[in-house]
Amino acid sequence: MKLKWTDYLYFPWTIWSYVVAITIAILMFPFLFIGIRFGNEKVHYYTHFLPDIAAKIILFFCCIRIKVHGLENFDHRAQYVFVGNHRSYLDALISASCIPNYKKYIGRAELLKFPIIGYILRKMYIPVQRDDKDSRKWSMEQLFAKTSDGASMVIYPEGTTNPSAEYFLPFKDGAFRLSIGAQIPIVAMTCIGAGELWHRKSMHIIKPGKLLVFFSSPFSPAGKTEADVEAYKASIKAEFMSHLQVYYPHGYV
Repeated sequence: MKLKWTDYLYFPWTIWSYVVAITIAILMFPFLFIGIRFGNEKVHYYTHFLPDIAAKIILFFCCIRIKVHGLENFDHRAQYVFVGNHRSYLDALISASCIPNYKKYIGRAELLKFPIIGYILRKMYIPVQRDDKDSRKWSMEQLFAKTSDGASMVIYPEGTTNPSAEYFLPFKDGAFRLSIGAQIPIVAMTCIGAGELWHRKSMHIIKPGKLLVFFSSPFSPAGKTEADVEAYKASIKAEFMSHLQVYYPHGYV
């Protein structure tokens, strides 16, 4: 993404956005820690929704508005694997504010080394390592284990934000193997416009604006096996493309 000189006029807004995000995170942190450390099972459940509230507050004060389509397509109390296209650093906030289900996210396992933050992440999220085959196997075991309490999973199958002009980076297998192995349906979440507001290549530029989010109907894993992973990926890509090509007919150019 090539920046224009006018983009740098948003630098004061970027500072404001960082201040808002850091302030909300600091204010929310004690409630997260107390809820996780001292709460019972019911308190733990509701504590998982605190980051959703924080995300909505941050996006509101950063003047980032989201129009959501398709919330009626899935049961807000059921368990799914939510997969999204990954174009922006905003994606975590977007998914938190838009997905109403009880859910967990994937986080880098290295963060678990931090004393207090690591404790919270260990309880609320799924640690993932991609360094080697054994680490990836361990990460998949963690994913399957964390589904036992009925939580949905939010996974970006590209694995990292896509800075290219192509629609996607290569999809990882994890989300699709989890769906098939645990028999949890996939719901595709297509986000339009996030890369224009906060792109990977412009960490120092955040803009206010409007986004679109489209939720699909659930994709059933019934009858699928490991041999169907590539076809499963293709069906999700086709769902993403049905929206992306409308707004980006020539890719991200």
